[in-house]
Amino acid sequence: MRSKNILIIGLGNIGKRYLQGLEGSKFKLNLHLLEKRKQTILKLKKDLRNNSFKKRVTIYSRPTQVQKKNYFLAIVATTADSRVKITKLIMNKFKIKYWLVEKPLGQSLEDIRFFENFNFKNNSWINIPRKSFKYYKFIKKILKNKKIKKIEAVGNNWGVCCNGIHFINLFSWLLNTKLKAVNCSNLRKWKKTKKRKFWEAEGKILLKFKNNCNGLLSSTLINKKKKSCKLLITTNNKKIIYDETKGKIFLNGKLKFQNKKLPFLSSYISLFIKNIIKNKQAELPLIRTTIDDHNLFIKSLLESWKMFKNSKTKSVPIT
Repeated sequence: MRSKNILIIGLGNIGKRYLQGLEGSKFKLNLHLLEKRKQTILKLKKDLRNNSFKKRVTIYSRPTQVQKKNYFLAIVATTADSRVKITKLIMNKFKIKYWLVEKPLGQSLEDIRFFENFNFKNNSWINIPRKSFKYYKFIKKILKNKKIKKIEAVGNNWGVCCNGIHFINLFSWLLNTKLKAVNCSNLRKWKKTKKRKFWEAEGKILLKFKNNCNGLLSSTLINKKKKSCKLLITTNNKKIIYDETKGKIFLNGKLKFQNKKLPFLSSYISLFIKNIIKNKQAELPLIRTTIDDHNLFIKSLLESWKMFKNSKTKSVPIT
């Protein structure tokens, strides 16, 4: 099999995890890395030397430097504020067979409209992986033919705004229905994150699904160093708790599994590559299937952000 050219755009923490995962792939891959920050590039080069990286790697600091090739896969791992801009640029400059884009797709309704209007089809996925994990497949099996009365994701400092779309997608899958409405009016405070230009909030996000089930996303920002996140599901006769932070699953108050933490991105990206090479498909959601969820979520987040800032801004600074 000929080597596949893969382009990774953005080599921050998430981009580096993609790189680590692709290093473990059994397939012949030529990795092309685009990163504008000089310090990140210097550190990346040092890491590659120290770790005896086996794949062929080419690093670029500007899009104009990227070799004009046919790319098997483009991974957009930039922060959300530049995701649309760089996707447009790469799309116009190169021929890309498959796309993998980080969540959320953008910070504004205009950003989401770009992905909707371009009509990404069956060759483009978004990195929202929870429903592909075996522990959630186990939970879905338990819920078969059960009417879910309540479904929640609660915790501290888990990024309810930046990561909320993960759970919206998961909830829809567990409920076998689509999202109907999002209400962010109960978000109390917005605070800057470690990345200075991005913000996160604490409080509650209320969800309504088309089967009339209610969902809840809730987070506090009490201790930035102490993160926690639990999934709570209640049916007529079952209560399921999945403590993602501790890797424990409880069924009706009894410990069912432990040491079941979520896999790292670097561990499942090689499986993603294998699936699209061999089967031309993946277990991640197609971008086009998440457009409606993004629109509802971003619209409500934006209303909360505008009230907080007393502004008419059209974008919300999440990533």
